[in-house]
Amino acid sequence: MTRPQLNSIQFLRATAAILVAYAHSIDLQMKYADSFQQHFYYLQNFGAFGVDIFFVISGFIISYSAGRYQGTKDAYTFLLLRFKRINPVYYIATLLFIAIRLHSWIRDGHSSLTGPVILKSILLLPVFDRTYYTPTLLFQAWTLSFEWLFYLLFLVTILVRTSHRERLLTIITITLLIAGLFLHGADYRLQFITNPVLGEFMLGVLIYGCWSRITVPKPAAWALLLTGTGLCIGEIIKGFGNVDNSVYTVDGSLAFTRLFWWGIPAALLVAGCLFLEKKGSGGFARANPLLLLIGNSSYSLYLINTIVYGTLESIYHRTGFFMNPDLAIFVQLALAVIASILFYKWVEAPLLRRLRKKSPVVSSAVPSILPSKR
Repeated sequence: MTRPQLNSIQFLRATAAILVAYAHSIDLQMKYADSFQQHFYYLQNFGAFGVDIFFVISGFIISYSAGRYQGTKDAYTFLLLRFKRINPVYYIATLLFIAIRLHSWIRDGHSSLTGPVILKSILLLPVFDRTYYTPTLLFQAWTLSFEWLFYLLFLVTILVRTSHRERLLTIITITLLIAGLFLHGADYRLQFITNPVLGEFMLGVLIYGCWSRITVPKPAAWALLLTGTGLCIGEIIKGFGNVDNSVYTVDGSLAFTRLFWWGIPAALLVAGCLFLEKKGSGGFARANPLLLLIGNSSYSLYLINTIVYGTLESIYHRTGFFMNPDLAIFVQLALAVIASILFYKWVEAPLLRRLRKKSPVVSSAVPSILPSKR
């Protein structure tokens, strides 16, 4: 059977992708002019918080969709479905990025297409990153590296056929995080697999464990959601250090801080929305079709928003920056959302349909589940 779509998750995906694209839109506008929004407390970089919402969602949705997988055959099915869901669309977006940037690389006499970068962009995992971090061509793909790390940890629980998946994942994650405290300056690959950002995926796993077993009263669910929202508003006003900078997350230096400042509010938002939907509250049963569409296309928006902004930057170089800065932020964001919906309808969705037709049959003990969206 197919697990039903959770409207609250689609709403959160839409919110997370828009937050990330909004932050990148401000980054583009700041190259040409000053806006009110870039100087409004700490709003400028808060959009990076969308990544943390995505990580918590991933922990929840993988447990929700693949929680009954057991054994070697299901492990193979799990890996294949996750690869089909994540990698082909990402590869197409990367090729699109190369096609758009190729002319400027040739014109300027230098290129980002080095051997290590190409290899990292294909594998995503830092297989050959020893003493340094190798970036991917699409810089936001650093998050996909951690997605795949979480998938591999989840794979362990499938292979050992445990009936206590959340408990085992918690033990593995805590062990890795503690080990990471003693690996400063060591091989980057060891730093990667012990990065505290893994804790955000675990928060999603634990939310699933609670959500699947208990029903929270509406007041408590609203309290979770409002507390998470209040923390976000407080951080926009008071600040959040440099946890928005992915460099400090990737190297682990501020990953624990990020887990605290952004992982916890993200978990509260996700838990609140899910428990409200479970109680038939929060308006999720009558979810807005546009938000559902943006939620469906959120992975496309996450991947191609910087490609859209790069194209706009080329236009600005030719024509000059011709809009009011604050208006430009929203116009750019709207264009990114529209482009992502078209990319989803013309590229991502047809590709997924074709790949799903070729998906293996899940064992009879496990529901036949379509891979979830990121």
